[in-house]
Amino acid sequence: KRPTAEEVLKTDYFNDTALKILQYLAHFDEHDDRDKAEFLKGLKIALGAIDSFSSKVLRNKLLPPLLAELRNTILVPLLLPNIFTILEMIEKVEKITTPERNGIFATKVLPELKPLVQIKEPLQIAVLLLQRLEFMSKRIHDSAISAHIAPIIYSGFDHPNGAVVVLTLKELLPVLPLIDHESIRTELTPRVLSLIHNPATPQVTRVQALFTMAKLIP
Repeated sequence: KRPTAEEVLKTDYFNDTALKILQYLAHFDEHDDRDKAEFLKGLKIALGAIDSFSSKVLRNKLLPPLLAELRNTILVPLLLPNIFTILEMIEKVEKITTPERNGIFATKVLPELKPLVQIKEPLQIAVLLLQRLEFMSKRIHDSAISAHIAPIIYSGFDHPNGAVVVLTLKELLPVLPLIDHESIRTELTPRVLSLIHNPATPQVTRVQALFTMAKLIP
């Protein structure tokens, strides 16, 4: 009465969403970009409904293949939301209430994000990094802000897309207290002043730049 292999694969166990995710990620490199993109679109939704993953599985099975795929620029806009979701899941499972300054983000994730800072297209990459400035800043030592967070801000100011520049001005504010005075004086202030004085600066950008400057002055 032993079931066939086909019958076993049809059981509820093998149709479990969590198991399917693990099976797919175990062979992530074997799929083409289109297939990976479809998987990543559904992954973030699926992760929000799953609470069965242990910290060990999240750290060792889910995160590594996604980090390795960051070299594929086309997929980065789909990879980043999932990576940050998994990081939040790890903290929730491990009951971390105060973000660790030298935890998995600082040691494993941040080094993989660094090459993405200078990528201008697709612009979603810059947007996603800027939207997570505060999250990232709270998970590294203050001494590392200038080396790892400031370049994201500077790159945002230099981005050719005006919407990214405005977003940079907004997302900069929550992390401003963490940036050293010298960087504010020599790097941030000149960039903001340049936006204010440049006749070509769109009105919406100039207004946000003035608001940001008011925060920089003290």
